[in-house]
Amino acid sequence: AASTPASNESSLAAMLEHNIVTHWLVKVFSGTANSAWHGTVLVTFIFALSGSNAAAGVADAAQNTAALAASLPLGTLADRWSAARTVCGGGAFVLVATATTSLAAVGGAAAVSESGRGRAYALLVVAMALWGVVNATIDGPAQALYASSMRR
Repeated sequence: AASTPASNESSLAAMLEHNIVTHWLVKVFSGTANSAWHGTVLVTFIFALSGSNAAAGVADAAQNTAALAASLPLGTLADRWSAARTVCGGGAFVLVATATTSLAAVGGAAAVSESGRGRAYALLVVAMALWGVVNATIDGPAQALYASSMRR
């Protein structure tokens, strides 16, 4: 069956609305989870590993520095390739960051020695840098996708 201009317009409208609703949902859940994680669990865990509040600042700096470093190349990729594909590709970074965070958490919880806690903290800093890449991969291109999905 041949598609008509009206059916193409209807499909496009449905996709655009899907992008907008999906973006809102991702932002609500991501913001809530990130707030709960960063504001309570992460800083408490880092303090338990290191005995230092400054160590939480170092982990946060690793995340933000990685996000800053990755934002421009990933934004360029989204512009040249596709914002939607770039966001989907960010899903792979979510899996890697989640696995690395999990390893750091398990290692930190099981560590009884100073060196074991140090290794878990170092792995957690790497995980935070990976989360920075996740943020850069998803946030900027997702906002571009959202903006291009708005009806004019």
